[in-house]
Amino acid sequence: MWNRLRFLQTDFAKHVYKPLCFHLQDGEKVYGVVEALHPDSVQIKLADGEITAFEVHEIKEIWWRGKILPTRI
Repeated sequence: MWNRLRFLQTDFAKHVYKPLCFHLQDGEKVYGVVEALHPDSVQIKLADGEITAFEVHEIKEIWWRGKILPTRI
């Protein structure tokens, strides 16, 4: 998960891989792009411009265009 999040914070990935759907452990789905990555957390910029943060371990899976984002991009 860490490697995918690290890649998704690049300018290229922010432009190409959107919108992303982050499936969280509690069943919630969050749509947006990776704004910043910290050692234990990730900041996600939502479509309305709001920025929210989650612990990395809270993210169960990342989806893009109706499919799970590959481990190796």
